[in-house]
Amino acid sequence: MLVNDVVGDLRVAVQERLQNGRAAPYVVDEVLDEKLAEILFERRVPDDVAEAKLALISTRMLADKGLRESDLNTLSAIGGGDVVEGQFAEFGMESAEVFRQSFLERMRDGGLMQVRSYQGQDKYRLVNYAHLCAELEAFDQVKELLKANM
Repeated sequence: MLVNDVVGDLRVAVQERLQNGRAAPYVVDEVLDEKLAEILFERRVPDDVAEAKLALISTRMLADKGLRESDLNTLSAIGGGDVVEGQFAEFGMESAEVFRQSFLERMRDGGLMQVRSYQGQDKYRLVNYAHLCAELEAFDQVKELLKANM
């Protein structure tokens, strides 16, 4: 809806400023700047409302993934940073191999983590709604949803 509103408002604003069907490039730039500022700053959703909605959507999506509480604790501990399999002890795993196979690869296959190689080492990071939950500190809400669904 926001994108449609932005495009529609911009078209109307530019058409209103056109002279004989034409406008100098600076006129188009001015209109774009004015309308984008109005749309994005004057009519934007307040941060607290947006964060609450995003947290709710993200927690519901995560709750439907069939995760265990221990998975959520680990995802929460990883947060917005990177993790390597060599950090297995920090997450209560017995070895790097177990951490990679029983958690990291499972989360990657479930679309919750991505892996990238950096200097010969695989680094894992949260993506999608798992990352949103970490950013919005919403993992406790996911745990509550899981408990309510049991």
